[in-house]
Amino acid sequence: MLDFQQRWIDDLRHGYMVTESGDARAVYQHGLDLLEGRIEGPEISDGVARTFASWYYEGHQPLGYRFVSTGYVPTPCDDLIRELYPRGGASAMNRADEAMYNLFGTYLLNRPDRNTPVAGWSGVWAR
Repeated sequence: MLDFQQRWIDDLRHGYMVTESGDARAVYQHGLDLLEGRIEGPEISDGVARTFASWYYEGHQPLGYRFVSTGYVPTPCDDLIRELYPRGGASAMNRADEAMYNLFGTYLLNRPDRNTPVAGWSGVWAR
């Protein structure tokens, strides 16, 4: 395991322990399960990606709205990643969210079904 992965695991464990939000606990637990190999796949799930993005969507970003509401990821996805990055940068996020943002960025970069809305997207959420 790489040093940064261990730091993300530690940050996610801490975030999970201090949050009372069911959605946040589900997101952090999914990140932990992924990094610690308890679930298959190199990326976070669609539901976790949608839930996490909704935390940082501010209401005026067209690509952010499109992703949160339909799952649409443009090619390239750099503008979407920038839109969903908090205005205050990493200092505006807690450390668990910063770890999840890195996993979210990897999800967007590796998403195979880009440039199209995802059927059933409105029904996916972190659980």
